[in-house]
Amino acid sequence: MDRALQVFGYLKKYPNKRILVDSRDLIITGGDEVKAEQLAASFHEEYPDTVEEIDCNLPMPLVEELAITTFVNSNHAHDKVT
Repeated sequence: MDRALQVFGYLKKYPNKRILVDSRDLIITGGDEVKAEQLAASFHEEYPDTVEEIDCNLPMPLVEELAITTFVNSNHAHDKVT
């Protein structure tokens, strides 16, 4: 509970910030396919009654799923001109 209060205190103090939780950071050994299967199994154990809802009106994808990585430089204080 103390950690949850710290998180909410941080978000209250910095309202324009956010906290990102990436499920890929979970420590699971093996290849990507093994990781996905283990991750799905662990979520199913924790939440056995959940199902993924997919809108039937969505168009069919034209390509396979893409992995995108973005790098951000957050040190903007050094350049006061631009």
